[in-house]
Amino acid sequence: MDGTWSIDSVCTGGDLTAALNDAMTSGTGQPVPAACDNIFQSASLTGSGTVTFANGNETDSIATTLTASLLYSAACESAFAGTTVTLTASACSTLQTSLTTPTSTTVAFTTAVCSLSGGNCACNVTRQEQSPTTPQSYTVSGGTITYTGANGGSMQYCVSGTTLTAEGAVAGWSVATMTYTAHKTS
Repeated sequence: MDGTWSIDSVCTGGDLTAALNDAMTSGTGQPVPAACDNIFQSASLTGSGTVTFANGNETDSIATTLTASLLYSAACESAFAGTTVTLTASACSTLQTSLTTPTSTTVAFTTAVCSLSGGNCACNVTRQEQSPTTPQSYTVSGGTITYTGANGGSMQYCVSGTTLTAEGAVAGWSVATMTYTAHKTS
């Protein structure tokens, strides 16, 4: 397994959309009204980069992009505001700006485009992230890589010739998994 692997593809299993909606309601540190339970309508994840395994340390340089469609209803926005809200193009524009502005309890999207559609704000968003290049220590047992550093976690893996396939939970969510397929470059 030692060597540098270039990622060819990333796919998700399970329900990434449900995982993101769950993160909205349980991971924000603040209550999210029931009217906002299903803001994420669809989501996909792509990635590229390299992963190097050497002497029990893994270093990666992986860029991932989350692309999602969100739908904010008047009921959801009213629940947040504590008063009846009628969504307008101007309100959707304000929402668009807020989606790309980080706060102390939320992470911002890289891009957001929102428009008024059927009385709702329909938004298409992306979030791009670059993995830290800090080496992580790991152990291998059978077909499992177990990370022993502060982030912990494990992935199932298989090497066949010059192809590595690894699968693990998406950001610790058990409802969605991510599978990387990579080829060995050195």
